[in-house]
Formats: sequence, C-alpha cells, structure tokens
Amino acid sequence: MPMIVRVALCLGCVNFRCPNNYECNDVYKCYLRRLVGAKWAVVTGASDGIGKEYAKQLANKGFNLMLISRSADKLKAVKEEIQPKQFLEPEVKWISFDLTNGNIEDYEKWLFPELSKIDIGMLVNNVGSFPPLMRFHELPGEHRSIAKDLLLNTMPHTILTAFVLKQMTERNKGIIINIASVAAAFPLFHTALYSSVKKYLIWFSSILRQDYADTDIIIQSILPGIFSQKCHRKSHT
Repeated sequence: MPMIVRVALCLGCVNFRCPNNYECNDVYKCYLRRLVGAKWAVVTGASDGIGKEYAKQLANKGFNLMLISRSADKLKAVKEEIQPKQFLEPEVKWISFDLTNGNIEDYEKWLFPELSKIDIGMLVNNVGSFPPLMRFHELPGEHRSIAKDLLLNTMPHTILTAFVLKQMTERNKGIIINIASVAAAFPLFHTALYSSVKKYLIWFSSILRQDYADTDIIIQSILPGIFSQKCHRKSHT
C-alpha cells in the first residue's frame, strides 16, 4: 500500500468498511503512532480551519498536541474544545506566536525552548495567508504587506521543519505535512505571490522526500482547494 494512502487511512481522510468503528479507530491509532514513533503533534495555524481540524483529528488518534497560532484567546478555545476540563488526555499545550515575525531570535527565545521539551512525532505546517486577488503592484499595504505574506507562507514551514527533523532523524521516524494549495499547481490569474509561495512548499517537500528517502520519515505536501476560512478573507491564523 502506498505510504500516502497509509497516512490518509490513519488520519481518517479515507476509510474502509469495518464492522466495529472502535476497533478501526484503535487500528488507526496504533499504526499511526508506530509510524511516527512519538506521542506529540505540532500544528501551526491551529486556531481555525484546516489547522484546527487536523488538531481535533490527531487528538482523536491519541496524540498530545502543541498548537501554535497568533491569537491566545482562540488557542484557549481550541484547547477547551479538544480537552474538556474533566479529562487529562490528550494533553494540549499552546504557544501564542505571530508567525509573520521574521526574527529568528524570537523563534529561538519563544518557540524552540518549548518544542524542545516534547518528543515530536508529527508536524503539520498549516499556517498561511491568502492575499487579495489583484495585480501584484496593486496589493494593499505594498511592501510591508507583501513581506508579511511571503514570510508567513514560507518561513515557519522551513524553520520548524529544520527543527523537528533533528528529532525525527534520531529516531528514524516522523511525519511532516506541509499544507500548500491547488493554486501551486497552476499559475493562476492575480495570484502571483500566493501561487508562488505554495509552489515553494511543494518543491520543498519533494526535495526533502528525496533527501530523507533512506529513513522512515514521511514528508507530504497537501493541495486543498478553496474552502471557508478567514485566511481567504486576508487574515491568518
């Protein structure tokens, strides 16, 4: 069975008939945990949309969660939804961090120390933004806005991947998922910045797969289409 299908099965993206849903869920949990070799999953952009849903599904599969996003209030709400007060598992932690921040010293000060405390089996690089559909020179905010979108859609994915790969190579296991976009597959009208940065994630993932082909580390890029999320109204999570 192709590895991408195995991971999709484990996450519940595809399914098969099973007489007992609880037994199937236990199979998914055991197999996915065996693939990653650790109990923590890190999800960026976890306060809304795809990131939030990944967090919920991974919690259902038995993972502890480290959620990273800008809004502390939203992260608290997601934690309470996933981990009601009367339950101790899954363990859910969060870090409020603005990933448009291009200062690597802030990563080293605020993110890396917390991430170093946990064994990371899976990284979901979901954070991103969707600039307005217009000609490049007409984008609002001009250079500052362009710089923020460029940073948000590339830097966290790159830096966090480099960080978790050190752990994953030591245990020879792990899963990294980069959420790109169907826009990466086509040079779409009025999406010069967005299509380009999402294409970067595809090439980044593809090259890493080759570089780590001699390990059991799984690296994927996902190309979702249009969906209802605030980043598609020019914001980010």
